[in-house]
Amino acid sequence: MRSVTFVDKVELEFEGNLLSNNVILGDINNDGEHELVVGNVEGDLNIFKGDAVTAWARCSGLGMITCLGIGDLFNKMKNVVVTMNAEGWCNIFQFSSEDKVGKVCMKPVDMVPCHTQHLAANTKMILIDDVDGDGMYELVIGHTDRVIRAYKWMEYSDDNPSEQSKGILKLLQMWEPPGQIGSIALHHQNGIPKLVASQPGFCYVELKCTWAEEGNIQAYNENSVLIVAHSISSVKARNSIITTEISGHLSQGTSVVDEPQCDKFVLSSLDGNLMMIQEDEMVWSYKLDHQLFSLTALDITGDGKDEVLCCAWNGMTYIADQEQNIAKFRFDGNVAAFCAGRYTIAGATNPCLVYATFDNKIYVYYNVKLPRIDSVNLLDLLPSTSEYLDLLKDHEINQSDKETQANCIRKVLYGCDSISTT
Repeated sequence: MRSVTFVDKVELEFEGNLLSNNVILGDINNDGEHELVVGNVEGDLNIFKGDAVTAWARCSGLGMITCLGIGDLFNKMKNVVVTMNAEGWCNIFQFSSEDKVGKVCMKPVDMVPCHTQHLAANTKMILIDDVDGDGMYELVIGHTDRVIRAYKWMEYSDDNPSEQSKGILKLLQMWEPPGQIGSIALHHQNGIPKLVASQPGFCYVELKCTWAEEGNIQAYNENSVLIVAHSISSVKARNSIITTEISGHLSQGTSVVDEPQCDKFVLSSLDGNLMMIQEDEMVWSYKLDHQLFSLTALDITGDGKDEVLCCAWNGMTYIADQEQNIAKFRFDGNVAAFCAGRYTIAGATNPCLVYATFDNKIYVYYNVKLPRIDSVNLLDLLPSTSEYLDLLKDHEINQSDKETQANCIRKVLYGCDSISTT
């Protein structure tokens, strides 16, 4: 395992206590640029743009914010920001692509929710995605009392088209898995979306969406709830009560096979286990030395394949590719919340890592790019460059003479012909 270093960062100002799902990245105003949304338990919601250290927009008095979401909840091809608090109040914020930040942001814009609705309390996490495969986005909320609820935005018949998003979130279905919910994810099997939730002890459950039949929404019926448990057997997953996280729908890049493939997804546990799964079979597993509390997927190598990023409470961050090559980055400080995604600075949208600390600081590492995750031998890499081959020819060094090449490289880099082993 090799260590990597990221240098480019922005330090943001944000006060208050954060929960692990209170930091999220996304395009909130549909202008193609990605912003950072942060909420705290004191009820403050801030949106940051670019390299400005102060918020571009804010809202307060939202209660104890426990989780955030960004997505096309209204199904109008425009993202919205969704906040949930511990008492069950859902606030939705809608923005326009014309809401851009100026050169100098003297005072944050005051945000007002476009919709507020009371849902079930004790919220923990949000997922906004097409979970039933109908092309429309749903809102899935996980709760601390082991309940998961799915909602769909139902538009009112409105005679006044000037009004924005008049409607209500309608409950579609409710599930109650046997164990505490770590996180919720969506992955695909043969092109069919599967809603899954992690369970303690390196397990997960598949949640069947039974509300749609022949295109008509059915009323919620407890008897129609379907939960399919999946247990992944592994000698490394011995603790049956350890908290588990799940991240699904890992992009596998372009493939010569046009047929849909089963997604890979990944599980992590608080005791440091990391495991990649495909079709209920373990692809690989790895035991790390830190408590992993956050798990996400992001392509940071630019090859079209998602890497897995997991973060520990002490700031240690692991980056694993789908072939089990792992690199680590050490953030200097304890972490209250972590997320990875894309962020826009100076017009460039690049992969980034976001760390929220316990001392009212948020650090955005905004130029997180790695050419590869695995370690590579310099002697194996250099022959792929024409300049190096020309140098070998000029110095009359045989391309197969690795020892002579190594001595030359040592002399260039360190000013010596060899490295002492004593």
